Amino acid sequence: MDFETLPCPSAADWITTDQQPWERLVTYGPAGFDAYAQLDLADGDVSHNTRIVSTAVSLLTNFTRSSSRGHLLIWEGWGERAFPPLIWRTARVSVPNRAYVLLQIDLAMFVAGGVAEQWEAMLGKRMPEPAFIWPDDRLWCLAHDVDPNWAGIGSTKAAIAALASHSRLDVTTISNA
Repeated sequence: MDFETLPCPSAADWITTDQQPWERLVTYGPAGFDAYAQLDLADGDVSHNTRIVSTAVSLLTNFTRSSSRGHLLIWEGWGERAFPPLIWRTARVSVPNRAYVLLQIDLAMFVAGGVAEQWEAMLGKRMPEPAFIWPDDRLWCLAHDVDPNWAGIGSTKAAIAALASHSRLDVTTISNA
């Protein structure tokens, strides 16, 4: 299986215990990264956004020391019918004003579309866009709240520079995130 439910939400503790304002957390991810950026997405075009996020995650996997294992948080506000029953009953994590379903994933399969394909096979519906994606070693985090038409990314300066120089990504580095 390309994703697994988790009985315990501790994998997301670094997000749920972050003390910054919730608006900053859900748009840029946890505090403490060397650099941050905004990744522009198309407003309302889920297929386009999926390709853009997959490209960014593919590039970011070059800046991790861990295996291909990572995690997703998906906003539960999409409603129960947007989730396969097994996933809807999994661990939840919350930050102020948002609650999420937590999944463990294979990042390579996420990039290849396998996670979304498996979701669609289980439910017959498209997988909602992830709100957070990160590798086990937490060397980067991509955060995409439901309201903005961009995703925030925190990582090393080298990872953010690589994203910014990628020809298929529209990335703006942020100096005060």
